[in-house]
Amino acid sequence: MVKSILSIGPDLSVIHGNTEHASTEAAMPKTLETLRAIDVRKIDFDEAQRHFDLPIDEQFASRRDLISGLSATKSQLLSLFKGNDTIEIWRGMSCDREWALTVDQGDDVGGSWAWREEGALKGSSLDRTGATGVMVKGVVDESDVDWEKTIAVSTFHEAEFEIVVANPSAVILTAIIEWSSGETIRDFTHEPSGPSM
Repeated sequence: MVKSILSIGPDLSVIHGNTEHASTEAAMPKTLETLRAIDVRKIDFDEAQRHFDLPIDEQFASRRDLISGLSATKSQLLSLFKGNDTIEIWRGMSCDREWALTVDQGDDVGGSWAWREEGALKGSSLDRTGATGVMVKGVVDESDVDWEKTIAVSTFHEAEFEIVVANPSAVILTAIIEWSSGETIRDFTHEPSGPSM
């Protein structure tokens, strides 16, 4: 059985079989070109499994089922990010306030991010009672996303809302928030070298 990552959030939905929607979409300018170009049959699962411990054999009975699951995930990601080449992302980290004060734009703060805040909490274990650390918030251009790994991981670890950044220094940092107080330690949008938002 193929699961749907879009069924997780109440605010997310996909319209199937609506020809009016399809013709409207065809008239819109293309976005997500890097994601659209991915051939799910060519995803390197050895590489993805080395980094993310994917339960491939447990979830799919055949290669055909696996390809079907990957195709469904790719379609769902296209629908989710439709119309946007810039994607808002979060990364939870177990580190202290002092580290957050030294981070600069362009620093590599890691490649595993989430496209929803709760995914970043779960993926970093900050969702556990008493956990401390920071939530890093940023934006990334879709061309800087490793879509093959993102599709693979999202097919197997849906609750983490994973997005893998191919070039972590390409992430434009927007904020660092202390977890769990919620205090904004850094607001890069108000710093001289920060992004204009």
